This record gives sequence, structure tokens and C-alpha cells, in this order.
Amino acid sequence: MTNPYKSYLSIGEKLDKSKFILATFHLQSENQPPARNASASDAGGFDQTAGGVAAESSVGTWTDVSLQEKILWENLRGRVVELDEKASIIRIAYPLELFEPGNIPQFLSSIAGNVFGLSEVSALRLMDIELPEVYVRSFPGPFLGIDGIRKITGISDRPFLGSIIKPKLGLSAQEHIAASMEVYDSGIDLVKDDENLTSQTFNNFYTRVDEGTKRMKEAGYLKEGRQKIYAYNITASYEEMLKRAEYVVDRGGNCLMMDVLTAGFASVCGIRNRNFGKIIHAHRAMHAAFTRSKQYGISMLVIAKLARLAGVDSLHTGLLPAVFTRDTCLTW
Repeated sequence: MTNPYKSYLSIGEKLDKSKFILATFHLQSENQPPARNASASDAGGFDQTAGGVAAESSVGTWTDVSLQEKILWENLRGRVVELDEKASIIRIAYPLELFEPGNIPQFLSSIAGNVFGLSEVSALRLMDIELPEVYVRSFPGPFLGIDGIRKITGISDRPFLGSIIKPKLGLSAQEHIAASMEVYDSGIDLVKDDENLTSQTFNNFYTRVDEGTKRMKEAGYLKEGRQKIYAYNITASYEEMLKRAEYVVDRGGNCLMMDVLTAGFASVCGIRNRNFGKIIHAHRAMHAAFTRSKQYGISMLVIAKLARLAGVDSLHTGLLPAVFTRDTCLTW
């Protein structure tokens, strides 16, 4: 029996990119054992493993399935359209029909799901994705974007300057907002909660919002067209996030912060789809678990693209290397 994985190779196939999602992977397949009952010519190899990734992330499996009609397989199979064994790079084209519009969890379950557990794979990293316009338009995208943020702040000719209050945990709501006001008074444009400041006993979320919006209004920092930004971290269960988002809006706040990876892309889409009209700022806490290795995981570029689809207006990227490594600070 020949190995069916090689049937997913379509090197050089000409594609209508409006009908496919393209994914670029770093792939290593060292010491790969030959497939069971495979002939010598089919016993392992980089191209076979590349085909395995395409199969597992689309319509394939590890054995023949009698119910899988040829026409169905041909229309829906992932195709390895580029393969560079020396550079350990493959590019897979997925028919758009494989994906539910507006559903990031289903997207990730497909191209970044079981493939990382394939026995043939010794290293795999999803490096980039290319999405056709029809798929992109099935998502909400940012409500404001950079142009909208510049409009509400009145800043059009320079970068925004932001600050995070330290210590990140331990201050009361009053102490935290008092420090924020000093930062604003010094000329900073944005203050954000840190990723693990939500609603602890020492700093209740609702008290922090009350104190923050009150003090900012008194100082004139929420005037139309000249606003300072405060990003309140609403991360929690979805029901509680919705409650917190509505509270920020009711009190006149202008920014909802979410830990997008720990809260989940579906939660981000859910908040964005409520059309609150406020900035959604994304913190990428936990990203290095996926992005730090150059051999395994998912690149920050992919996460950033998905965050934009979900509706994020601004994304936390970190400073230049100081506490964190260069590659975990920057979005590539």
C-alpha cells in the first residue's frame, strides 16, 4: 500500500487565490519512520510529511476511508503548493469551503489543530496566513481602527504614548487611578490595566471604572476630540465581560481591554459584535507559549492578523527588548 499523504502534493498548481486560504509552515521531519506497508519509494520523507500536514488539516486521515468519494476529496483537500525542504518551508492551500465564515475557533481547529501532534512531525510552526477578501469580510474587524483612535484623541501627527501603572497588582482602585492621573498630567496619552489586573479584592473593577471616569471627566480628559485613553481590563467569563463592557460604556469610558488569547477569539468577536463603539485594546498574555520557539507553535504575525479579524483596534506588542526577548516583543 502506498502512502496516501503524497497525493496531497500539488506543487506549482495555479490557484485562484480568492477561493483558497494559504498557510505557510516551518516543518521538520527528521528520523521519520516509513509508513506501515509502504514501499521503499514511499517510505517517509519531507514531502510525505508535508502531505500529512495538508491531509490532517483538511479532509484526510491516516488510512483509506471508503465513504470519501473522489470528487469530495478533490474539491476539499488541502494542497501543498510550495515545498522547500532545504529551508524547511511548506505552503498549503485550503479550499475556502472548508471554513465557516466568521468563525476563528473553527479556523484554528483546522489549520492549527491536530497537525501539531502528528507522529511524522518533529517541528512545526504556523508562520503566516493569507486570507481572501470574502473570508475577511465575514468578520467584524475593528470598529475604530487607527484613524478612529486618532479622531477621538485629536492626535494626528505623532505616535501615541502609553504607560502601565506599576506595581501591576496591589494598589487600591483609588491609588491606581491617582497614579494614572499623574501620568496623564505628564503628557501621556494612554494608560492601561495590566494583563492580570481584573477585579481583585484590593482593586475592584467597578470601583476602578467609577474612580477613573470620574477623575478623567473632572480633568477634561474625556472631552470629545481631545480624549485621553484608559484601557479597562474586562477579561473574565463571557457573561461577566459583557457586564463589564456595558459598565465602562455607561460610565463614559473609551477603551475595553481584553487578554485575547486567554479569553479566546470567540469572546473578542462577541464583544466586538455588540458594537459598543469603543476602542478594543488587546493584550497578548500567554502568546510566548506559542510564538517564542522558531521551530514550533504559531507566529505572532498570525495571532495579530486573527486579532484584527476579531475586531481589535490596538494590540499590545511590548517594548524593545528589556525584560522580554526581542522576538517576544515584536510582532513577527
